[in-house]
Amino acid sequence: MSQRLTYSHLIVESIAYMCRTIMYSSPRPFTSYIISSVLTLVARAFSAATIYMILRRIVRLLQAEHHSLIPVNRLSKLFVCLEIMSFQVQGAGAGMQAAKDDILQRAGEIVIVAVLVLQIIIFCLFLSVTLVFHRRTLKQPTHVSLGSLQWELHLGGLYGAGVLLLVRDIVRAVEYIQGHGGYIHKHGYFLYVFDAAPMFGIMLVMAVIYAPCLLQQRQGGELEEATESPSYEGTVRVKA
Repeated sequence: MSQRLTYSHLIVESIAYMCRTIMYSSPRPFTSYIISSVLTLVARAFSAATIYMILRRIVRLLQAEHHSLIPVNRLSKLFVCLEIMSFQVQGAGAGMQAAKDDILQRAGEIVIVAVLVLQIIIFCLFLSVTLVFHRRTLKQPTHVSLGSLQWELHLGGLYGAGVLLLVRDIVRAVEYIQGHGGYIHKHGYFLYVFDAAPMFGIMLVMAVIYAPCLLQQRQGGELEEATESPSYEGTVRVKA
């Protein structure tokens, strides 16, 4: 599932920037701008959902459910549901921005700003849950965490992807707060430095750290150690 979400993120993000490129030569640039804006929101949702699911898999793989602040069977569901709801509200706000009425456009901006701020709070909460789990596992390791599984490498990748996503969210929130006449909106390089680059960085983390070793859980919880490539020592494969 997390692999499919990563591919979906790549496809949606690429289409979004294609629309943004078309916008400069399009006779209806506003339409291309709205499509690009909505698709960047969709891509962000895919990335966040992937990160949420990865933490759940790490917790289960380490057999450390007792170290999680939130029950593991509800962990990713809770944050993914919050992500879906916030995305739906963002979509409504984007639709209001597409209206010709100035009042509706302004209301749409307010809705999107409120949701962006809420997303920042939710993601900070998620990173806090991850940090607590990390510290508890270090203090009271399970027998799996003491093995050759490079679980801290995976958590490090999760932190890195999370910080990149958080930076992107903060900059986008500031952009919408400033409005269309704001400094960030008028300078296109902010979009590439603080939106495209972080999202590309997240995909890179997924490709380098998670693609060689898809974390899966076996119903019986038994693990089999295996090395899948010479460049990735300590890989753990879970039998299907």
